[in-house]
Amino acid sequence: MGVKNCIDNISGIPADVTFRDLRVHYRTGRAVRLSGTGRDKEYTYRVGVQTDLGDIELSVWQEAMQRLIHASGEDELQQALQAYVKEHIYWWHTRAERLQESLELHACRTFEDPRWADYDLFYQGYFQKVKSNEGGSELE
Repeated sequence: MGVKNCIDNISGIPADVTFRDLRVHYRTGRAVRLSGTGRDKEYTYRVGVQTDLGDIELSVWQEAMQRLIHASGEDELQQALQAYVKEHIYWWHTRAERLQESLELHACRTFEDPRWADYDLFYQGYFQKVKSNEGGSELE
């Protein structure tokens, strides 16, 4: 059984993609049969995110987001989001989990909404710290 709008390669992401296109609605996962028959079947597990474009494999989505962030000149903003996630979202323990969360925040543009509970904290703390650091690696 095939999956509709399943993107497993960066070439499946349109050149004119937007943050709204890549906004995560929910995470996905499914078993994928690699080979074999009967009791010798081999499977892997595909992890992805559901977006307006479709179900995008996680590493492909992350690459598309990082390319879009760079093309939009928002590298400093992404560094600030990573620092914010590291300091304030305690349930993500690994660097990979924190990166995923910061990319999801970037895609949904929560930081642009003055109603966000941490709006002032983010702009007066993390974003200013990253700008004054001029993109250094201190906050990673």
